[in-house]
Amino acid sequence: MMPSIRGNYDTASHCNLLKFYPLAFLVINGNAMNGNINSSYDNLFNLDAYHSIELEETRKIQIDLKTIKPEHYPESCDVGNFIAFGKAGEDSAYASPR
Repeated sequence: MMPSIRGNYDTASHCNLLKFYPLAFLVINGNAMNGNINSSYDNLFNLDAYHSIELEETRKIQIDLKTIKPEHYPESCDVGNFIAFGKAGEDSAYASPR
């Protein structure tokens, strides 16, 4: 769990994070942004616009490789953020650059 809105501790959301440089995907439960499906976490690119396409359909997605976030973003526990996890988090694989 992390804050639904970074720096705002009023609501927290269940999150899943998949990172493989230079891409990362943060999956947040549907109610994370107070029901606003067009919102994004911390101004990240939002893939919700593609949730209703058919499996056979394809779309081009522009990936911004110029914006580089810190290595431990967004899961770092710093000002404006917290993270809480249970057994699944303890069993997660974690890798760091060499």
